[in-house]
Amino acid sequence: MPSKPRLPDPWEAEVEYDGFSDLMASAQKKGVFVICLGRSQPSRRGAKWLARFWIDAVSFKELTKGFQDQLKSYEKKYGAIKT
Repeated sequence: MPSKPRLPDPWEAEVEYDGFSDLMASAQKKGVFVICLGRSQPSRRGAKWLARFWIDAVSFKELTKGFQDQLKSYEKKYGAIKT
């Protein structure tokens, strides 16, 4: 298996930023997931999608585990997030 590329530090890398995302949706078909990130627009009673990406099932599982690890670390440091 090829080694994964080294990614830049997410806090330091320059990024074109189109605003804060407060919406997320995902869907799946066999072998692939789609993830959409968006921002609510209350004045228009709707939302604007900012990004959409497709990811294979193995990578989605790895991404989900990474999010779970980050969430656990965050809550240990800052306290539980109320939903």
